[in-house]
Amino acid sequence: MEIASKRRVTRVGAWAVVAFVTVGLASPAGAAAKKTTNEPVAVTGKACSPNGARDPGTALDCVAVGKGLQWQPKGSRANPLLIGEAGEIQIYDAPLNRYRFKVLSAKTDATADVPLDPGKKPVPADVRFVMISAELTFLGDGAVGDPSVYGYWELVDAKDKAYGLYGDSECEQYGTTPSPLSLRNAALNAPSSGNLCGAVAVASIGPTLLLRVRGLSGKAIWFRPIP
Repeated sequence: MEIASKRRVTRVGAWAVVAFVTVGLASPAGAAAKKTTNEPVAVTGKACSPNGARDPGTALDCVAVGKGLQWQPKGSRANPLLIGEAGEIQIYDAPLNRYRFKVLSAKTDATADVPLDPGKKPVPADVRFVMISAELTFLGDGAVGDPSVYGYWELVDAKDKAYGLYGDSECEQYGTTPSPLSLRNAALNAPSSGNLCGAVAVASIGPTLLLRVRGLSGKAIWFRPIP
């Protein structure tokens, strides 16, 4: 898959804040069109104050990064989108495809909600199912949804341990996810909702567990599903 990126420079006082935009969804193999997205990534620039401030005229927030404060775009790992906040993923292909993704709610122990299948793997004792209710809208700019264009999601803890599969519910290894959300070929301008289910170590479940939505490669949009 070809990965393209652009550099966007925003002035914050006398400092230049640089953001890169990269591929966020997978596309058919061999596609000749150049692909880019508007996914936010880490920004390096002037230290900021106070925590939670918004830089006027930009989409940058002052957030904690390491031991200091730094300007970060909404949707980066350091400044993830919260429940109810939408992030947009774009892929410039033929045709142009744009998707909006939003977390609606989260359940930190949905183990009882997933019917287990005795023919599949047993659930480890230290694992719980985390169920994310989410909404996907294909914006498309009037184009027809490409069924081979799809998203990839995973839950990532503070130690970078990832829980998730390629576009599918990880809980399917053990049972059946109720109303699973497919991250592909959504109807034009018609929001579709459903569940993403991750089998997560109990010690990792909490506000530091983030949801990453992306393509098969490239940068991601980050969400904090657990307040």
